[in-house]
Amino acid sequence: MPRHSALIKKLISYTITVLAVSLTLSSTTFAETNQNLELLRNRIHSFQAFEAEELATYSQIELLLMLTQKKYAESLQHFQYILISERASTSSPIDRKQVKNDLYQLREKIKTTLSKLQEAQEECVSRIDVINSFDNLSIPSGTPDSLKIIYRNNINSISQLRFKSKKQLSKIGSLLTEGNRVLKRLDKLEQGEKHNLLQLWSSYLLVGKNPVFSPVFWSTSFQNNNWLIIKNSEFQSALDSYDEKALRHLSLFAILILAGLALRSFVERQVNWQEVLGDNQFKIKSLFIASLVGFALYVATRITFPSTMESLEILAFGLFFISVLKISKYICTDNFILTSGRSRTAVLFTLSSFLLALHVPSKWVTLFFLGFLVFSWFLNSASAWKKRRFQGLLDSTKKSSFLSPLLVISFFGFGRLACFLAILWSLGIFIRSFGMLWGQILFLSTEKNVKLFKGLVRSLAVPLGWAIAFSLAYFWLVGFFGQSTVLDVLAMNTGWEGYSVSIGNIVSVFVLFFMTKHSVSAFKVSIELVGRKWPRGKRGAVPSMQTLFSYGIWTLFALLAMRILGLNLTSIAVIAGGLSVGIGFGLQNIVNNFISGLILLFGRSIQQGDVIELNSLWCTVKNINIRTTLVETFENAVIMIPNSDLVTNQVTNWTKNNSILRRDILVGVAYGSDTDRVRRTLLEVANENPHVLSKPEPYVHFNDFGSSSLDFILRVWIDDIDNTIKTISELRFAIDRYFRRDSIEIAFPQMDLHLKSSQALADVLGKNKDAGGSLS
Repeated sequence: MPRHSALIKKLISYTITVLAVSLTLSSTTFAETNQNLELLRNRIHSFQAFEAEELATYSQIELLLMLTQKKYAESLQHFQYILISERASTSSPIDRKQVKNDLYQLREKIKTTLSKLQEAQEECVSRIDVINSFDNLSIPSGTPDSLKIIYRNNINSISQLRFKSKKQLSKIGSLLTEGNRVLKRLDKLEQGEKHNLLQLWSSYLLVGKNPVFSPVFWSTSFQNNNWLIIKNSEFQSALDSYDEKALRHLSLFAILILAGLALRSFVERQVNWQEVLGDNQFKIKSLFIASLVGFALYVATRITFPSTMESLEILAFGLFFISVLKISKYICTDNFILTSGRSRTAVLFTLSSFLLALHVPSKWVTLFFLGFLVFSWFLNSASAWKKRRFQGLLDSTKKSSFLSPLLVISFFGFGRLACFLAILWSLGIFIRSFGMLWGQILFLSTEKNVKLFKGLVRSLAVPLGWAIAFSLAYFWLVGFFGQSTVLDVLAMNTGWEGYSVSIGNIVSVFVLFFMTKHSVSAFKVSIELVGRKWPRGKRGAVPSMQTLFSYGIWTLFALLAMRILGLNLTSIAVIAGGLSVGIGFGLQNIVNNFISGLILLFGRSIQQGDVIELNSLWCTVKNINIRTTLVETFENAVIMIPNSDLVTNQVTNWTKNNSILRRDILVGVAYGSDTDRVRRTLLEVANENPHVLSKPEPYVHFNDFGSSSLDFILRVWIDDIDNTIKTISELRFAIDRYFRRDSIEIAFPQMDLHLKSSQALADVLGKNKDAGGSLS
């Protein structure tokens, strides 16, 4: 029994262990199965979300492809129209402007479409790669049949999406191929246009022209019925297009007018025009309104009608042009602007623009241009003759001399070339007038408010005015000659011996030079105005700031110019390193003086206006240059001192801290004088002089008992070193006058001779008499 009991216990124990292990394995298998099912459900949900998202993307790309096909059809139709226009257009580059503009716009439009297609292609390829990754997924074992069916349906849907995506990718590739093919045709056509550009301009301006004095010029027909018919048709077409966009044009015009009036109000708050302009205030305001109307009308027309309302653009810009020149007459002091004939220049610009824009026949262009030049000279000469007769006629002819080359060119039959040069000349005058006017307004504002920061900001804003002037001229040229034409001209290269630079880069350096030049000039004027309000001790920093600013800006200009022109700075550095050895030996003194000048400018130990003493020479610093420092002695002599001498030698700067100077005046009075009265009188003299400071107080020092006088020192502080000599002289005059009033005797040197006996004197006189001499 005991053995059976033990066996039964063991069997029960084994049974419990087996059941525990079985339950553990069952729970583990059940947990794994549940985890796989949950993973499958999540995968199915991910499939469904991915499918919905990709279907939306697929639909968007399909819509893009439909729009692209429509745009391609429109572009091809537009391209055919350009080809027809290109063949039908005349040889005038002005007439080819629209063709080139259309080509440029069409190319940019197709490039934008191709960019979107490339993005869609990348999206499609990425989507196909993601779909292909689903092929490696398998259904976990033990998955219920219902989930298997849902899973397989999702896989089939994604497979269909892959098929559609591949088909879509193929369609995108076809559209990209077609777009690139059209781009190649456009590029080929543009290259042909660019190649013929110089020939077109040469033919239009130079080739086949007959002088006015030749019989051929007058023998050809003057009838231009076809030209009148064409221009009448263009005018009617422009009126029709204006009716469609009149509201937009007028709205934009009104917005620009309001913005201009707000700007006018701001400027009037900054500058007191009543003080600056006086009686011309009303004229300036009227001209400002006229310029605002012209500018707003030009911008509104340029934006609303990019290429169909050129005549209105020319009239608007002409009004803006003449208004700016007229305002410059009252504000600017530039002699070139004042003597360049403002009204005549503006009318010449407008007339030349009309003659070229309307493509007037060459013969009529020459006659109109000659007629205007002769008529304008006659009007000016008649007015000058009434005032000063022959002298007035001579002065009027001198003022019109800048038109002489245009007169000669047009007289030889090159009227269009004369118009073209007149436009460029007039735009140059406009740029100068606008830039000078902008700077003058900022100058007036700085003169009113002489704070350093505002003066600096306004001086740095001067280049902005010149940039605006150049930009206005550039955009006018783009609107008149066409963007592609101007860009092609700027892209032309010129050079020598393997080095080439584009015309655009040369123009950029030219514009940057003008902006830098006027920025430096404006800063110098502004900082000088600010420095006038500073104490004398700080006023000497103005030239140093001007010089350092000039060095910095011109150095920056040089670096930018070399960068724009494509010069290799590394090569220049290598060459400079090679030359440094020669510079070290041959130009050692110059380099030494240059570095010393920089030390003086940065250290500010000596500044312009300081009174210094060098080797017992008193002088005033006038200017610190690159190599030398100019000083002026009190005798009005100008001396050039090398900068290195001022750095290495001992120099006394009497006005480094301030312009106050202490001076001692020596006074000797006779023995027996009342010393207290002497002290009171000297202090009275010092206190009454306006240039002697009360703080520190004047002081009288009893210096010594001299051999023949009581020596006093009157110590005074003079308010400005410039008043030193004058003040000391006035004090001495006053001392003499007051001493006479108070009966104070000024001592003078004297010597007493004591004779011990009369016999000695008689012996001396006797010896001189025997020697034949005399006692004198």
